[in-house]
Amino acid sequence: MEFQNNLPRRQPDAADCAQCFMETRCWPESTPRSGSVEVHREPVLRRGQSLWRQGEAYRGLFLLRSGCIKIYQHSSQGEEQVLQFALTGDLLGLEAMTAGSSDSHAVALTDAMVCRLRWPAVDADATQVAHVERRLLQRASSLLRQRARAARATEPTAALLAFLQDFARRSGVHEARVAEDQRKLRLPMGRLEIGQYLGYAEETICRSFHRLQEQGLATVAGRTIVLRGPAVPPTTAASEPMLRVAAVS
Repeated sequence: MEFQNNLPRRQPDAADCAQCFMETRCWPESTPRSGSVEVHREPVLRRGQSLWRQGEAYRGLFLLRSGCIKIYQHSSQGEEQVLQFALTGDLLGLEAMTAGSSDSHAVALTDAMVCRLRWPAVDADATQVAHVERRLLQRASSLLRQRARAARATEPTAALLAFLQDFARRSGVHEARVAEDQRKLRLPMGRLEIGQYLGYAEETICRSFHRLQEQGLATVAGRTIVLRGPAVPPTTAASEPMLRVAAVS
């Protein structure tokens, strides 16, 4: 459940991506230190706090430095539909740029650190503007490819396994090995939210976890799992389930 933060938000700190150790995670398509992108570091979002709410005026583009943010909408029947589970390096807010206001909610599933991009001033050097635009387009293109790979599979068990693979890859789990062929993963979302993202009922997702277990592909202990086997390449993450999953206590 979301909670209200009634404390006044302090003025965000001005920063520069070129001086941040997270630059290669936020801008993986660009050459590190190739140029500056000025950002404002927003106050830390605590779990359950909103980055924006539906109907709020557009405040700019955001980069997620750490944590996980859920972006969702409510249908005309009041049902929640999850549009995105944003992770480190994801670009947020593009959809509201043209409309001038957001048609979705963004809430932190974990404590999260967010930077708001500052567009170059009107009188800025043309080279600086072109640099920011180029990096922004590269990042947006990467995210569009990512969403295309996340196209829903027609069979829920395959869709669930593909989701786990893609989430592990995007969250950098391949960098945190607990053994030669094992990667530990802690999901910040529950079964209901996974179903709202994949387009299935919570009961279907629970049955799919059970089916993965029966097939010897998964054993799940709550939200903590360990992926076994070689990391799945980005081009096959959403279409060719390959990883084996085992639980940890």
